[in-house]
Amino acid sequence: DTVENKFLSRRRFHDVMKGTGIPVVPVLGTRTFGPYQSRKATKQLRNELLPLLDTQSAFRNDNGTIEGIVLRIDGSDGWLVDRTKLVRSDFVAGCGNGHWMRRAIDKQQVDFEFAGTYLERCYSLATTMQGTVIDETENGLQQKPPPQTVSKEVARARRRAPRVVILMGPPGAGKSTFSERLAASGAWTQINQDVLGRKECEKLAAKAGRGRVILDRCNPREKDRLEWFDTLHSPSKGSAALVYFATDVESCVDHVKSRIGHPTIPHGKGEGIVRQVAKQIEPPTAKEKSMYGTVKIISSYEQADKLLIQWGA
Repeated sequence: DTVENKFLSRRRFHDVMKGTGIPVVPVLGTRTFGPYQSRKATKQLRNELLPLLDTQSAFRNDNGTIEGIVLRIDGSDGWLVDRTKLVRSDFVAGCGNGHWMRRAIDKQQVDFEFAGTYLERCYSLATTMQGTVIDETENGLQQKPPPQTVSKEVARARRRAPRVVILMGPPGAGKSTFSERLAASGAWTQINQDVLGRKECEKLAAKAGRGRVILDRCNPREKDRLEWFDTLHSPSKGSAALVYFATDVESCVDHVKSRIGHPTIPHGKGEGIVRQVAKQIEPPTAKEKSMYGTVKIISSYEQADKLLIQWGA
């Protein structure tokens, strides 16, 4: 639905994807996947999805299998909440004892006929699903996305959102998912220590000035949070928020182990880091509650989604 940015119906989505060679994963309830899933749900998910990775790709000319599948998660109200790409374990994890990031990559010759067919099918699929307008120009094809409109209610919510949001919680608790969705809703500076490193984060925070900032890091101790509060120019009480992701440790461990392509934690690893940070967590103190206009404790997906909607994301 390009008007309201909702999902296509399942039947419509299947019809559009038919013949592409890309498996369509059924829409899952938010309670069974994501940073808050249980071990049982994770095991069930793997059993259902992994066989799909053996599907033959319609885009390849060597009869090979697909690279991966795209998982789409739907909230109870039908809005797009999150998405992830699942790829074959041999594609990601590498071979032998070597880490996948150190794999030698053989340069492949370009098959122009295959590339042309692939692009043509991608354009056709995108046009069908998104209703994009393709204009023919002197330089070829130019794709124009449909205009996006924001309701008055959403615009008001975004104006009421805090200027500075500091996140805290162990790895795998859902901080980055929350941060990315909030950042996508407006002109936010997203500061993620896993991606940038501490020094670059400090530089970016110092330069943020009066702009909107999301600090995405574990921040387990009160001392850490106070230092970053000062680095972010000590925002006024009404313009600052502290969000504590109190996700249970086992769910965090499951989420971290299943992550692919994380900049600091290799695939399948990270349990020790999660448990170590979880032990260091100091919940928001009385002093902090007097410093911030908003202090939220998030322990479920529904709570995180409600807060994002409240802030216009």
